[in-house]
Amino acid sequence: MLLALLFVACPEPTDSGDSVVVEDNDPPDPAVCDPAVIEYDGPDEPHVNDVWKFWLTCDGTMHMGVAKVSVDPVDAGSFADGASTPEVTWLKAGTHTLKIQSGTFKGEREVTVLE
Repeated sequence: MLLALLFVACPEPTDSGDSVVVEDNDPPDPAVCDPAVIEYDGPDEPHVNDVWKFWLTCDGTMHMGVAKVSVDPVDAGSFADGASTPEVTWLKAGTHTLKIQSGTFKGEREVTVLE
Protein backbone atom coordinates (compact mmCIF):
# COMPACT_ATOMS: atom_id res chain seq x y z
CA MET A 1 0.00 0.00 0.00
CA LEU A 2 2.82 2.40 0.87
CA LEU A 3 4.39 1.72 -2.52
CA ALA A 4 1.14 2.64 -4.26
CA LEU A 5 1.00 5.95 -2.35
CA LEU A 6 4.53 6.82 -3.46
CA PHE A 7 3.57 6.49 -7.11
CA VAL A 8 0.57 8.78 -6.59
CA ALA A 9 2.54 11.36 -4.54
CA CYS A 10 5.45 11.59 -7.03
CA PRO A 11 4.12 11.94 -10.53
CA GLU A 12 6.48 11.69 -13.50
CA PRO A 13 8.02 15.02 -14.52
CA THR A 14 6.75 16.47 -17.75
CA ASP A 15 8.58 18.57 -20.29
CA SER A 16 7.15 22.08 -20.07
CA GLY A 17 9.31 23.43 -22.88
CA ASP A 18 11.05 25.81 -20.47
CA SER A 19 14.39 24.02 -20.57
CA VAL A 20 17.60 26.06 -20.42
CA VAL A 21 20.64 25.28 -22.50
CA VAL A 22 23.76 25.06 -20.38
CA GLU A 23 26.85 26.25 -22.20
CA ASP A 24 30.30 24.87 -21.56
CA ASN A 25 32.34 27.94 -20.65
CA ASP A 26 35.94 28.07 -19.64
CA PRO A 27 36.42 29.15 -16.04
CA PRO A 28 37.19 32.84 -15.60
CA ASP A 29 40.81 33.90 -15.55
CA PRO A 30 42.17 34.30 -12.04
CA ALA A 31 42.45 37.85 -10.82
CA VAL A 32 45.67 39.46 -11.95
CA CYS A 33 47.60 41.93 -9.89
CA ASP A 34 50.56 43.42 -11.68
CA PRO A 35 52.29 44.77 -9.81
CA ALA A 36 51.37 43.71 -6.30
CA VAL A 37 52.94 46.27 -3.97
CA ILE A 38 54.10 45.90 -0.38
CA GLU A 39 53.13 48.97 1.65
CA TYR A 40 54.52 49.48 5.15
CA ASP A 41 54.30 51.52 8.32
CA GLY A 42 57.75 52.19 9.73
CA PRO A 43 60.88 54.20 9.06
CA ASP A 44 61.68 54.80 5.38
CA GLU A 45 65.31 53.93 6.10
CA PRO A 46 65.05 51.16 8.69
CA HIS A 47 67.88 50.40 11.10
CA VAL A 48 68.62 47.14 12.90
CA ASN A 49 65.86 46.50 15.53
CA ASP A 50 63.34 48.78 13.75
CA VAL A 51 59.87 47.30 13.20
CA TRP A 52 57.77 47.48 10.05
CA LYS A 53 54.08 46.61 9.82
CA PHE A 54 53.40 45.71 6.21
CA TRP A 55 50.63 44.55 3.88
CA LEU A 56 50.01 43.72 0.24
CA THR A 57 48.11 46.04 -2.10
CA CYS A 58 46.84 45.63 -5.64
CA ASP A 59 45.58 48.64 -7.59
CA GLY A 60 45.55 50.60 -4.32
CA THR A 61 43.41 48.03 -2.48
CA MET A 62 44.79 46.32 0.61
CA HIS A 63 44.48 42.53 0.67
CA MET A 64 43.27 41.19 4.00
CA GLY A 65 43.34 37.67 5.36
CA VAL A 66 45.90 34.98 5.84
CA ALA A 67 49.29 35.91 4.46
CA LYS A 68 52.52 33.98 4.00
CA VAL A 69 55.49 36.21 4.83
CA SER A 70 59.25 35.74 4.53
CA VAL A 71 62.49 37.65 4.28
CA ASP A 72 65.58 36.71 2.29
CA PRO A 73 68.06 35.98 3.77
CA VAL A 74 66.05 34.30 6.54
CA ASP A 75 68.20 35.71 9.36
CA ALA A 76 67.63 39.33 8.25
CA GLY A 77 64.37 39.70 10.17
CA SER A 78 61.93 38.04 12.54
CA PHE A 79 58.15 38.10 12.38
CA ALA A 80 55.77 38.82 15.26
CA ASP A 81 53.54 35.87 16.13
CA GLY A 82 49.81 36.52 16.20
CA ALA A 83 49.94 40.09 14.88
CA SER A 84 46.79 41.13 13.01
CA THR A 85 49.02 42.92 10.47
CA PRO A 86 52.33 41.24 9.60
CA GLU A 87 55.29 42.77 11.46
CA VAL A 88 58.98 42.30 10.80
CA THR A 89 61.79 43.32 13.15
CA TRP A 90 64.94 43.94 11.14
CA LEU A 91 67.84 41.99 12.70
CA LYS A 92 70.68 42.47 10.26
CA ALA A 93 72.10 45.35 8.22
CA GLY A 94 72.25 44.97 4.45
CA THR A 95 69.95 44.69 1.45
CA HIS A 96 67.17 42.15 1.93
CA THR A 97 64.00 41.04 0.14
CA LEU A 98 60.70 41.17 2.01
CA LYS A 99 58.06 38.81 0.56
CA ILE A 100 54.34 38.40 1.18
CA GLN A 101 51.65 36.25 -0.43
CA SER A 102 47.94 36.76 0.13
CA GLY A 103 45.81 34.29 -1.81
CA THR A 104 47.15 34.18 -5.36
CA PHE A 105 48.81 37.59 -5.10
CA LYS A 106 52.54 37.83 -4.34
CA GLY A 107 54.69 40.86 -3.67
CA GLU A 108 58.37 41.52 -3.04
CA ARG A 109 60.16 44.62 -1.82
CA GLU A 110 63.89 45.20 -1.63
CA VAL A 111 64.82 46.84 1.67
CA THR A 112 68.18 48.29 2.74
CA VAL A 113 68.58 48.07 6.52
CA LEU A 114 71.17 50.34 8.14
CA GLU A 115 73.27 49.62 11.25
